[in-house]
Amino acid sequence: MRFAAFARCTPAAVLALTGCFAHHPDARSDSPPASAKPSMVRSPAPPHASPRGGVVVVRGVTRVVLPAPARIDPRPYILSVSISPSVVGSGTTVLARVRTTLGVASVIAYAAGAALDVPRVSAGSFAGSTRLPELPAFVHGVYPVTFVARDGRGRVTQTAVSVTVP
Repeated sequence: MRFAAFARCTPAAVLALTGCFAHHPDARSDSPPASAKPSMVRSPAPPHASPRGGVVVVRGVTRVVLPAPARIDPRPYILSVSISPSVVGSGTTVLARVRTTLGVASVIAYAAGAALDVPRVSAGSFAGSTRLPELPAFVHGVYPVTFVARDGRGRVTQTAVSVTVP
């Protein structure tokens, strides 16, 4: 296999082909790694290595450079929302549960022109309940309840679920 083709192999394929067990240079073990074995390096990668990883030979030592870990998306997301019961009427106690990404600081529920804070239970988990007031006789149909999540930087995301008033 030519080196150019060998350099395009994934680190796992290189290890499988060479049959070597790679050691991180800073790892401590009872037996020191042999210098002929490839070493796995996460960062910093050599300046001439690809950020996607690959095989690099520096001064006769073969190194398997692993790709950099994926960046964590810091934006807020609402992962799930549940409202119980979904059919409501006058005096009904409604429970809302919202799962979010860990960076979300607050969740507000908007329905029919009213806004209610949904209290934080733990990181990424919000839950609250409220008792609906007496509804006018003409209020019937399906209504959206919009949940808006905000992180510490002020970035927002929202999602809506429907409730039915018979």
